[in-house]
Amino acid sequence: MQILQTVAISGSSEVGREPDVCYGGDNHLVVWSQGEFGGGSQIRAARVSPAGVVLDTGIVCGMDHYCEYRPSVAFDGEHFFVVWYNYVDPPAGIFGRFIGQDCIPIGREVLIRDIPINTNNDPDIAFLDSVYLIVWSEPSPSYDDDVYGQIVHMNGTLIGEVIPIGIGSLYQYQPRVCAADTMFLAVWQQNSYIYGQFIATDGTCIGGNFQISDPPPHPRDFPDIGYGGPQPLTLWHEFVYDDHEIYGDMEIFPGISEETFGLEGTLTLLPTILVDQLIFPFGENCTVYDITGRQIHHRNPVSGIYFIAIDRQIVTKVIKVR
Repeated sequence: MQILQTVAISGSSEVGREPDVCYGGDNHLVVWSQGEFGGGSQIRAARVSPAGVVLDTGIVCGMDHYCEYRPSVAFDGEHFFVVWYNYVDPPAGIFGRFIGQDCIPIGREVLIRDIPINTNNDPDIAFLDSVYLIVWSEPSPSYDDDVYGQIVHMNGTLIGEVIPIGIGSLYQYQPRVCAADTMFLAVWQQNSYIYGQFIATDGTCIGGNFQISDPPPHPRDFPDIGYGGPQPLTLWHEFVYDDHEIYGDMEIFPGISEETFGLEGTLTLLPTILVDQLIFPFGENCTVYDITGRQIHHRNPVSGIYFIAIDRQIVTKVIKVR
C-alpha cells in the first residue's frame, strides 16, 4: 500500500484523541474527543474529502459538556449519527446527535442511556436498514460490567427497551458492533475470551452468546469486528510474553436452513414452546442448533429459537421464551 499523504485533521493546541471515521455522501466524517489532559473534553467533527482535504476546523457536535469521550459514528444514507459517553457533570450516560453531510449538527442530542455512574462506557454504533444499534458497557448491581444495546431509528426515536446483550457474573466490556447482512453482530471481551451475539433489527437477540476465540493462553482485550459477506473478521490484541500482538478469527455463520436439513416432510409437529431446559429425545444421537447454525452444548440456553436434530436431520423446532 502506498501512503499518499498524511493529513492533520485536528490542529488545535488542545489534546485530540479517540478518533473514529465513517464515509457517507461525498466525504469522510471524522469525530474525536478534544480537550486537555486530566480535564474537560468535547466531541468535535470535521469532513475530509476523498482527496484528503480537511474541510472543517473541528465543529463541536456533542453537548459541549465537561467530559465527553469515545465518539463513534455511522451513516444512514441521509445523515451521520455520532454517539459518545458523558460523565462528571449531569446528565451522564450514552448520548447521540445527528450531523448533516455539511458537518452541521441537527437538532438536540438524543439521550440513549442514563448511567449516573462515572465510568468508561466505550460505546459503538452500526447502521442497518432504517435503524442503528448502539452498544456499550456499564457496571451491574453485582459490581461487574455488562454489555447492553439500544435500537434507535434513523429519525432519532428509541425503539423498544434496552437490550441485555452480554450479562452475567463475569466482566463483559469493550463491546463493538457491525452490520451483518440482515442482522447486527456484537463482540466483546469476557474473562479473556472474545464473545459474540447476533441481534435482529428489532432488538431481539438471536440465539445465545457464543465464544469466538479459542481458550485463552494469554489475556485478550479490545476486540473489533468487520463483516464482508459470510465471513466476519474479529480482531483483538493479546498480551504474549511481555508484548502485545494482534490476532483475529474468521468464521462462517451459515444460519439454519430448514430445507438443507431435510425438514420438509419430516417435521409434522408444531414448534415446542418451553420456559425451562431443553428436552432431548432419550437415548438418541441428538444435536441442538441455534438460529445462526451454531451447535449448543447445554440444556438451558438463553431465550431464542432452537432446532433439535437426530443424525443431522432436524426433527423439531423449539421456542424458548425464558
